[in-house]
Amino acid sequence: MSRVAAIRRTVENALNGAGDVVKAATLSRQDGGTFNEIAGGFTTPASTTTTQGKVVLESVSRRFKETLDLREGDKQYLGGLFGMAPVKDDKLTVDGTEHTVLFVEDVLGIGALWRVVVR
Repeated sequence: MSRVAAIRRTVENALNGAGDVVKAATLSRQDGGTFNEIAGGFTTPASTTTTQGKVVLESVSRRFKETLDLREGDKQYLGGLFGMAPVKDDKLTVDGTEHTVLFVEDVLGIGALWRVVVR
């Protein structure tokens, strides 16, 4: 097993074994479709890609408070096990509440664990 695969497995085991502190989450990405300027309409309709993962609520770090235009109610999650890497403007649903992703950080640099700031 490669080092990256071993680290990913460790993240998976940690998130799966952390009990009630870990929440199931849904990550969704909207694709706007393909616009045809000549026809004046969309030739491919919008679609949504959805994947499941797990997150842990964190306190919003000071560096994000200082660099992002955060508002009361914005949250920070540490998460993984998604089938795709989160990106800005994705939707993250936790406990039935949909949030918009404001910022994403690949914590380990290998696409296994992300810090996500949401509104």
